[in-house]
Formats: sequence, structure tokens, C-alpha cells
Amino acid sequence: MKAIVVKEPGSYDVLQLKNIEEPVPDINQVKIKVAYCSLNPLDTHSRAARVSWGAPKMPYTPGYEYSGRVVEIGQGVDKNLLNKKVAVVGQWGGNAEFAIADTKSLILIPENIDWQISSCISTCGPTAWHLVNSAGKVKEGDNVLIHSAAGAVGILACQIAKTNGAIVYGLAGSDVKCNYAKKYGYDYLINRNKENWPEELNNISNTKGMNVIFDGVSGNEAIYNYQIIAPLGNIIYLGQTAGPPPKISISDIIGKSYSVTGFVQFFHQIKSNFIENKELYDKISKNEWKIPINKISKLDEVPNLHKLFEERQLMGKTLIKIGGDI
Repeated sequence: MKAIVVKEPGSYDVLQLKNIEEPVPDINQVKIKVAYCSLNPLDTHSRAARVSWGAPKMPYTPGYEYSGRVVEIGQGVDKNLLNKKVAVVGQWGGNAEFAIADTKSLILIPENIDWQISSCISTCGPTAWHLVNSAGKVKEGDNVLIHSAAGAVGILACQIAKTNGAIVYGLAGSDVKCNYAKKYGYDYLINRNKENWPEELNNISNTKGMNVIFDGVSGNEAIYNYQIIAPLGNIIYLGQTAGPPPKISISDIIGKSYSVTGFVQFFHQIKSNFIENKELYDKISKNEWKIPINKISKLDEVPNLHKLFEERQLMGKTLIKIGGDI
């Protein structure tokens, strides 16, 4: 079978398309014919050895989240899983025609959710839902700021926040990204590389500031979050693609009584017992909330996708078509 293989950590050029033997499921495992694999930030971080928790052992095949059908089961696996439509997150191996996954990691996907959405709904969906509802507790009338406004999580979070009655502001790195994100419901979009965005946000909000800020960029400009956050507001960090944020002044936190928190979807999902899936599947299947799939590539294009992602050239969600609609 064809698969992307990483033998040692490095830049995107360590990603090699190889012909390797098809895997065989072990005890409590299944073999999955992969339909689509979503490009996840952790694919790039694991390839470059930038993560330690859950990091794969080299050599390995990337593909952190993907969809497919169960075509073979290992010992101890319920036969009813055969031919089931599933998604897998966190097992790696999705950048291949076939992948192996533990049964405990399988997410059963309703047949009315299309294959492309199935490959990415299990990460950006719960992340956006819990950012808005669990971590941010966004309510009607809140001013909400989303960094990386043209990304899949940002766009979906915008739609969910609008459902809650919020006023949503977005920051993106170019006019092209702002225009792309505009159709998903943002009230205001600002090119962070063109405008003095803290001043612009202050003016637009009539100096009220932001009640909730979702920041997956961080970096040096994160210091402006502390300037524009409203009293009793919450700044939520879910990543740091531009590097770590500056140190926080405890005096400033006390003075405005705002909160600074971190976010990992897994902890919120465990607490909610995955209750969010019902609403996510319903709204997305009815096209009331849209996951912005912007680019679909082939398996041999994976190295270039990593390059484009790290150059922050991608918008929305990027998928790798492997088996397609199966």
C-alpha cells in the first residue's frame, strides 16, 4: 500500500511516499480503509519533534485524524464493527491507504455526515463548541475576539458564538484571509498585519473591550490581549503558532479582574461526556454550521501541505483524499 513515512525528525522534506506492506490488526484493533485524512497541526509538530506528549516513535506514518471504513478486525473485536463508518483521532497512520486503530479510539460517524466532514469533525468541531460553551461561556451580547479567524476552529467558533448571540470580531494575517472568513458570519474582520488592531478593536467596541478572546497564535503580540480584554473577561490560549506569549502581569490581572486560561478539548469532552456531538452532528448535517473545507490534496502532496501550513498560507481545513467516498 502507499503511505507517507517519516524515518527521522526534520523539515517537510523528511516526508516520503513509500510502498509498504498492509498492516494487520492485533488484539482489540481494527484495520481501516482510509477515506480522507485531515491535516492537523500535530502532524507538523510530530514530524519536527516539537511535541513530547503522545509523540509517535520513528519511523511512523503521520495522519492524526482521519475517516474510513472498518475492513478487518483483530482478536477480541465485536464483529458488528465490520464495515462501520468511523473517525480516528490521535492514533496516527492516516496518511496511508490503510491504517490500524485501537477499538477504544474509534468514533462512530453517522452515515448522513459526508466523508470529508467525517475526517475533521472530531477535532475542530468539539474544540470550537467547547471554546464557546464550556471554556468561554459565551452569552448574548458578548464581544468575542478570535485570532486565526480564517482557520477551521476560528470559523466554526464564530458560527457557534453567533448562535449564542455574541458580537464576533476576527483577526487574520491578510486581506485574502479576511475576505475568506467574512462569509462565515463575523461582524468585524481586521487584517492584523495592516491595521493597529488593538486600537481598531477599541474604537469599534466603543472602548468596551472584549469579553472573551480565543488565541491560538500567541507570540509577542499577545500582550495586546491584556490591553483590550474587558473587566471580568477571559483570555483563552489554545496554541502558540507564533511562539510563547509574554509573561503576564499579576497586577494587571487583579486590576481588571480578568482571567487567563489554557484549553485542551479532551478535558472538556471528558467532563461533558461528549454531549456536544449530538448538536454538532445535527447542525453540521443541516448545514447550519459549516466546517470550511478549503483545499483537498492527494497523498503525494503531503510534504507541500506541511510547508504551506508552517508558512501560514492555508485557510480553513485542508484534507488529503486517499480512498475518497467509500
